[in-house]
Amino acid sequence: LRLPWRSVPNRNEILDLKIKYKDEHGFQRLPREIRRLYHDLIKLHMSWIDPQMVIDAFNKAIERKDPNKMYELPKWLVIPSAN
Repeated sequence: LRLPWRSVPNRNEILDLKIKYKDEHGFQRLPREIRRLYHDLIKLHMSWIDPQMVIDAFNKAIERKDPNKMYELPKWLVIPSAN
C-alpha cells in the first residue's frame, strides 16, 4: 500500500493527503480495526502515538480474521532460528 504523502514537502498538503487517503480503494480494503486506528491517529495529528494502541488494533484485526489461530506462515516464508 503506497502512502501518497511520503514525497510531499509541504505540511499542509501532507495533512490534506492523509485526510483524503481514507477514501481510496486500497485503504477501504484494510480491516476495520486498522482503518479505525488510522482515523484515531489522524485526530491526534500523529504527534504522540501510544504503541499499545497500535499493537491492540493489529491484534484485534488478526483475532477477528483468524479467531481459531489456524493461520500459519508458508514454509518458504519462515526463517529458521539461529539455534
